[in-house]
Amino acid sequence: MKLHIALPLAIGTISIAMSLTANAENQSETYFHADNYISGPKIYLGPLLGAGILGNDGGSHLGYGLLAGYRISPYWAAGAFFEHIGRGTINVTTPTGATTTDASLNVYGGEISYFVPPAPGLQAGIRAGLGTESTTVNNVDDSSTSLYFGPKLSYDYVLGGGISVGGDGSILLGTGSNAPTVSHVMATLKIWI
Repeated sequence: MKLHIALPLAIGTISIAMSLTANAENQSETYFHADNYISGPKIYLGPLLGAGILGNDGGSHLGYGLLAGYRISPYWAAGAFFEHIGRGTINVTTPTGATTTDASLNVYGGEISYFVPPAPGLQAGIRAGLGTESTTVNNVDDSSTSLYFGPKLSYDYVLGGGISVGGDGSILLGTGSNAPTVSHVMATLKIWI
């Protein structure tokens, strides 16, 4: 069921971003050297800090993480990420039946980003990785690992001196039977080398 939602959502996000740039290859290279846009191959590293929604409780929880990557062309970047979303309520299935429980989530993975030329600094992409869900059911701690994947959208505003600030949002769907869906919106601070 989750795959039926995530796959069209991810494909749609990338399709929309790419359709905005049908003639991007013909644009002048100087477009990418604007003061508010980071151009060319660059390495980036930075923290994430914000709020995430874990599972079905609808409340937001402290989220934090780390991004690192390499901009391989004016349009594409590949990177790695770690994110932690604090305690939230999820539905789980146990040997005694279904119940709700508190959970936290750590996800480690990779991402591919497409830089959208009509909007300098805007990136659309896909994230995928392994997530560890930590739960407590009937005073018993447990953890499980699931594959997570989904679309992401982020924006960088260059302050100068190789530093940018921005925002990062994604929806990650877990493939395990008790894996929660997680969505987050976080602020970013990146150092570009």
